[in-house]
Amino acid sequence: MGWNAGGYGSMRFPTAQAHTAWSKCRLRHADWDDWLWDLRAHERPDEPVSARLRALAKIDALFVVRSESPVVELAFDTGSEPFREGAGGDVASLVRCAAHHGAKGRFWFLATAGGEGGFAYELTLDGKKGSTLKELSPARTRAVYGTDAYAAFVQRLAELVDAPRAPARQGTRARKPLPTLASSAKRVRSVSAPPKAAPSKPASATASRAETGHVRLKLAEGKALELPRGAVELTIDRGKLARFDSAPQGDRALKELLAAPAFADVRSLRAAPIALTWSGLSALCASPAVRGLTSLELDLELPSPALPIVLGSSRLSHLVELSLGVRHICDIPRGSLALVRPPATSRVPFDTLDGLPALETLRLGNGIGDDERLALLRSPLVRRVRSLRVVEAGDLVALTSAVLPRLRALAVHGHVSPPIHAAGMRALVASPSFAALESLDLSDANLGQDALAEIARPGALPALRTLDLRSCFRYQREGLKIELYRVPVRSFSAATLDALRTRLGAGLLLDAKRASSS
Repeated sequence: MGWNAGGYGSMRFPTAQAHTAWSKCRLRHADWDDWLWDLRAHERPDEPVSARLRALAKIDALFVVRSESPVVELAFDTGSEPFREGAGGDVASLVRCAAHHGAKGRFWFLATAGGEGGFAYELTLDGKKGSTLKELSPARTRAVYGTDAYAAFVQRLAELVDAPRAPARQGTRARKPLPTLASSAKRVRSVSAPPKAAPSKPASATASRAETGHVRLKLAEGKALELPRGAVELTIDRGKLARFDSAPQGDRALKELLAAPAFADVRSLRAAPIALTWSGLSALCASPAVRGLTSLELDLELPSPALPIVLGSSRLSHLVELSLGVRHICDIPRGSLALVRPPATSRVPFDTLDGLPALETLRLGNGIGDDERLALLRSPLVRRVRSLRVVEAGDLVALTSAVLPRLRALAVHGHVSPPIHAAGMRALVASPSFAALESLDLSDANLGQDALAEIARPGALPALRTLDLRSCFRYQREGLKIELYRVPVRSFSAATLDALRTRLGAGLLLDAKRASSS
């Protein structure tokens, strides 16, 4: 939710012939059985390296490979979900195949753009000896983000977004090349020797990522979790545990963490997804240990009645930011503990919820029933938020009639919901609730051209400063169709985009390929 992942690195082949042989070899993700969590999945079929490179360049705008035999450099960045669903594994297998042809080098696959510090994997190619993939410790992960190589990687991605390059035609002069990763990496020590730690500072809710400690703990059968001191941001990874059947392990893990003295330092907790029983969720939200949390992300393997337990918690009185998702009752397997009768604390009308007094940002996830979600959008709790994310186009109808005096940012994440047409968007821009809206994120919305034209009209959303139209999902970037509703996505006219660009300037955020063609 809301962060990216990618990778970068370089490798050298012993000869030009070895480089050519690599480009022709056939890839099989199954050739390696030591894949780590975020790289286990793959999407591309077995295919030659050259075909994989062409496919990746088409699918993701932020993918670049520099091949000057015998050296190959690679950098890519995408959303966290596409990365975990196969993009990361597709790129990693592409790199590992090079070791069979004598290539030596090092690559890093890691969380970026909002997820920095979440994870980092190091892939080392050692020529004919093969390749080694390992997950870095929290200290070594932090060291990677402080290197010149990572800074060059970020700069390369920024230049791709700000100044997208069209393919050079024959006879035309090529643009100035982007800064190389290899030249920067020469000045960097191996991440196996992390830089000397800076003097510790008191933890605070407003401390930057560079000043805070991020810890990622993975659930495992029969193993206790140990939370080190100084952890301000905590991520709980379900690991290899089954989805709904791992609820007792989730309960146990949270009970151990909440009882740990070091949890008093934690300000941000992310457990997405996590399986809990009803009693486990109730214990979490009633624990005095969560009073210090200012940010919470939960993607629960429980149905909608779980929402009042979280949103009505008196212990989460300092919570400023909340991302919350559940499972639709139809998606929960028969016999699961999630289908046990929920506690009495869940039987609260959604439109009366008025907890979490400090909450400013609410991101609603999938799985919430239509009636419950629309009732929640009318609640006093939602009335107080400054930033809101919804997941259905129909939610906009409920919001147009709601009273939202503090709302400044709205995101619509409904890529498989019915399309947002002109009538719905016209009601939104005319509603007094959105008169002060400064940021509108439609990057993951099923949005038609006629709806976007309503935003471009003079006087629409007068306070708007930022409009995000970048596609979060690759099928949108490819211009395919959503089969469920059989409507095209991202079909914006040049005239509409020109009007928005004139009004918003740099505040109009577009895909790199669209920005270069419009």
